[in-house]
Amino acid sequence: MHWWVRLGTHAEKDYALKTSSIYDHIVLNANLVIATPGASASLVLKLQKGFVIDPMTYAFALNPRYLMTKSKAKSTRGQLMVKRTYEKLGDRYGSPIAGGVGRQRLQPNDFNAQNIQTFVANVYSFQVRAMPDTWEEDEEFREIAALRYVGPHAVLSPYFYMFPGPRFKGWLDLNVELASAFAACVKARVAWYAPICIDEGLLDDPEACIRIADAVSALPCAGYVLWVSDLREERAGKARLRALADLVSRLSQGGLRQVVNAHGGFFSLALRHFGMTGLSHSFGYGEHRDVTPVLGGGLPPVKYYYPPLRCLLIPTYVETILPGIEVATPAAFHKRVCGCSICRSVVSQSIDEFEKFYEFTVNENGNEVATPEAYDRCRYHYLLARKQEIDSFQSKSLDDIIGTLQHSSELYEDETGVADASYLRTWAEVLREKAREA
Repeated sequence: MHWWVRLGTHAEKDYALKTSSIYDHIVLNANLVIATPGASASLVLKLQKGFVIDPMTYAFALNPRYLMTKSKAKSTRGQLMVKRTYEKLGDRYGSPIAGGVGRQRLQPNDFNAQNIQTFVANVYSFQVRAMPDTWEEDEEFREIAALRYVGPHAVLSPYFYMFPGPRFKGWLDLNVELASAFAACVKARVAWYAPICIDEGLLDDPEACIRIADAVSALPCAGYVLWVSDLREERAGKARLRALADLVSRLSQGGLRQVVNAHGGFFSLALRHFGMTGLSHSFGYGEHRDVTPVLGGGLPPVKYYYPPLRCLLIPTYVETILPGIEVATPAAFHKRVCGCSICRSVVSQSIDEFEKFYEFTVNENGNEVATPEAYDRCRYHYLLARKQEIDSFQSKSLDDIIGTLQHSSELYEDETGVADASYLRTWAEVLREKAREA
């Protein structure tokens, strides 16, 4: 199972650097790379591992409001202005995006035989040249980079969001046409993945899923990066999870193609038995992501990954669960919840030390916020716990996984009565039914 970790901001670079030995590749969003070329190039050089740049072309087909922000300049304060990063990215990609960012929403009919060729060439060039071009501008950095540069692990063809309704066919056709043209740009020794970005509602339409899989099956790519917008594995119903498993199986073509979930969790790991070959998320979050970005906001609340339930929980909620499973000592916690190095270090003398995972301070507005140390503990623990899960899959059969899910569901639903673990039973049922058909 290939493990791609996505960098949200450069504030997360320490997580990327300190845990670089446990994940396979780093993913950087194109808007982050174009906004901070020096920092991005420096990080990639320090990591010494193949990277992936998500071209994020889908963003230009969203409501233009999502590509704008309120100006902070004195002369235009409060006015909506196009975000400079997206404007620069649009200029880099060229027609039909350049000049229209923040003014119009890209549509399939904006593309034609002429601009498609230039567009895909520009998208490819950005992914393979962004880092080297940055280094070449720095005379002191140039020689070091030439010796240590590890090129991209993979490139992604341009892609746009597909959703139910009359416009589904137009977007599907465009995605396939762009991917077909992109194939001619790809040089040898660079893996190419075709992203498939869909609304979760399309999982309710078996015919649409079959059409997608059939449409991309002839592409000469190494595989696919699948992004089901805002699909939350713990909340998804049985039918959608089954549809996801079926789509992955179709895309993999019996193991001939790679299939990487762009935003997934434990259930996606379990789908390795049906063709899922890779998993991606961010540092302690990002197991689901909506195509439509959240405007405003701030740091997400600190959350602790609870391995027996295979999900992220508010740490104070974890404390309400522990008595029900008779966890009152560090030894019991390490045995029944998590024994990673972070958890052994934090919960070492008393179970009460678990509160270090949510310690807080009061900010200037009088609000309680988690300390940077609490975020660090939760995120490093998350990465170590996920690594343990990935490694364990090498020796566990599908029956073992199903049995573990069933056992956890029964334990946490029947004995504690405080944690909704029904989704574990749902996962087990979907995997069992899919296995019977295989």
